[in-house]
Amino acid sequence: MVVAARSELDREKRKALYQRAETILATRGPVAMTWASADYDVVRRNVMGYDGDPSPSYRFYRGMWMTR
Repeated sequence: MVVAARSELDREKRKALYQRAETILATRGPVAMTWASADYDVVRRNVMGYDGDPSPSYRFYRGMWMTR
């Protein structure tokens, strides 16, 4: 609704869209996002130099090695 209001050229239609959005927010109340992801990396004991990187680039593999 807010996205539609941003692109609406007619002032009265835009005003009505924002008022509807305001009413919905006032009725439902504030929202707190309480979700967070947890990622776990499992690495064997003989893997050295592992320093996980949250990006999908896998650059951190350069500094890894295995011992016997």
